[in-house]
Amino acid sequence: MTTPQIKSIRDLPPLERGGVEARQGFEFQDHVAAQLLIEMLERTDLLEVWCETHDDITLFWEGDDCEEVEFVQVKALTLEQLWSIAKLTEQKRKDKKTVAGTSILERSLANDRGSEPSRFRLTTTLPPNADLAFLQLRYDAPDRQEKLADSKVLVADLEKRTSSFRSGNGNGVRYWLENTRWEVHQSESSLESANKLKLSRVAFALGHHVLPDQLDELYADLLALARKAAVADWGQSPHSKKITKASLTVWLEKQIDTRLKPASQAGIKLKSKLKDANIPGPDIEASLELRHRYLAERYKPKYLTTSRLTEVESEVGATLHSLRAKLDAGDLEDDGVKFHSLCLTAVEKLQTTIPETPPLSVLQGCMYNIADRCVHRFRRATA
Repeated sequence: MTTPQIKSIRDLPPLERGGVEARQGFEFQDHVAAQLLIEMLERTDLLEVWCETHDDITLFWEGDDCEEVEFVQVKALTLEQLWSIAKLTEQKRKDKKTVAGTSILERSLANDRGSEPSRFRLTTTLPPNADLAFLQLRYDAPDRQEKLADSKVLVADLEKRTSSFRSGNGNGVRYWLENTRWEVHQSESSLESANKLKLSRVAFALGHHVLPDQLDELYADLLALARKAAVADWGQSPHSKKITKASLTVWLEKQIDTRLKPASQAGIKLKSKLKDANIPGPDIEASLELRHRYLAERYKPKYLTTSRLTEVESEVGATLHSLRAKLDAGDLEDDGVKFHSLCLTAVEKLQTTIPETPPLSVLQGCMYNIADRCVHRFRRATA
């Protein structure tokens, strides 16, 4: 009797697809995906990033002899204590009975069913406790190797808690321990800051100096790219969930060309964005005029000193950044006319808080100039 040939994980459908429907509040996972996309731009051996397929994120690496796959689970759960063995192996319950194969460890290990060697990763906001802390170390770290060599008690405990669960390839909890990394990011904001720093380095390596407000917008676009892949339907379009190194490099170059390089004609990008937001023609012309008045003030100040005007620009930029973040996160409706009105209202409120208050026309013109520089927009970010 012949043994059936094991298929590549690339050719196997995901075991579950529930994550796509329940993505509300998954901002942390999107930032983790962005982290890995940036890493793919930096490294030569990370080939593809898949979002919400076999696991929360699936990575394909170029190994020494063959391709390797890494399954990443992202958990931003708010716990009152460090991650424990009990939490890692806690199974779901149905009709007052535990359901085999439903714990975090089992669901991670279950992905080991393709022809490629498997690795696993847990990314959390809290670290594991002392029993599992060695998983944070490098695979070749001496302390990790020593812990694994003396892990009979730990393996026996995990086997008991998971009822000796085995993957499709016949591997158990020892295999999972040997091939798992535990990565910790203390907060979503700290991960976002680290990602932006790495993204600016990637852009610099390509010969571009990205200003802070431009970096915010570029990073928002990268998040949108990850979200678009995550919510795509595997059953209808599997390739839409997969981001390759080649496609990501082309995407980044396009973003730099269209968003970071100045337009050949001043105001052309602002006009395009306002049209995309369905702003009426007369209002667009008024916006272009306000931008012109702001630039006149910028180059020949009448109301504020140059340094004070720079501070005003920073405040306007920060106000708009907060609104864009809410828009991209889905907290605000993706309606160009309404969002444009909301931005104007926010700028008007800002005027009452600024010492040496400049005319409202200057603040509004500042907003439109920021939009013309491809830093602000009036619709949700798209990949």
